[in-house]
Amino acid sequence: MTAAIGDIVAITTGVKYVVLGFSGNPIGGTDARLIRPDGNGRFTGFTKDASGLIVVQSPSFETGERVSVD
Repeated sequence: MTAAIGDIVAITTGVKYVVLGFSGNPIGGTDARLIRPDGNGRFTGFTKDASGLIVVQSPSFETGERVSVD
């Protein structure tokens, strides 16, 4: 299954993140921007090759619905 914006995904370490968006990379692939709470009231995030993501959950959202990462 391919990840989409808003999906909860796991990376190879098993840590879960939320997909914020996608962008192209220099080698012609797609990178995903990922974010997760760090436990100190802040967020940590990074960019990872989208093909290496494991979709854990795909929540559904309505257009204009307020969404939070937690």
